[in-house]
Amino acid sequence: MNYEQLQKLTPKDFKRYCGVHQETFKQMVKIVKAEKILQKKSGRPSKLCVEGQILMTLSYLREYPNFFHL
Repeated sequence: MNYEQLQKLTPKDFKRYCGVHQETFKQMVKIVKAEKILQKKSGRPSKLCVEGQILMTLSYLREYPNFFHL
């Protein structure tokens, strides 16, 4: 699921998928975008937008501990 699809979800479903509220997610995006401006440009440019990167990180953090317990 990508960020465009997540925007169409209800707030309850958004939190269920990501583990954070939409407002918290938006604040995360603001902070990461501000840090990326200050970041030194090196290496290959990312194919994912900032929203996609944060979404992947949150998805990983939500699923990995469950996988660990299995």
